[in-house]
Amino acid sequence: MLVGAVTALIGLWAYFVPGVERLAEAEPEFSTPADLIRAGLFYGLIVLVVGVLLRIAPFIGVIISLIGFVLLLVGYAGLVMLCFKLNDFEYNTLYLVAGILFIVAAFIPLLGFVAWILLYIALGDSIEEAKRAS
Repeated sequence: MLVGAVTALIGLWAYFVPGVERLAEAEPEFSTPADLIRAGLFYGLIVLVVGVLLRIAPFIGVIISLIGFVLLLVGYAGLVMLCFKLNDFEYNTLYLVAGILFIVAAFIPLLGFVAWILLYIALGDSIEEAKRAS
């Protein structure tokens, strides 16, 4: 779990969070999802890792892990908002499907993996379309 969390943190910090923040700078309507993603996904994952590492002191570790989990839920809400706003902005249904799959992933975690793949494909389509337009 720790290796997966560190890998996710690197990916979030190096690529995803800066990309969402740049999107929010270019288009202010994306600022709320960007804030939720930064606060939730990135910091929530850090707090969750700290909580897992503090399981030596069970009560404190559990409380910190729960705070991290709640922050992750906030981050996923931002991610869903981002997908829906990108669908409205780009008219690419892959964003809509990814957003719906992120919601369903709360109950069927494997669908979260599929949603990340669809989001990656949709973002690639948007980049190609932007290159053609310029």
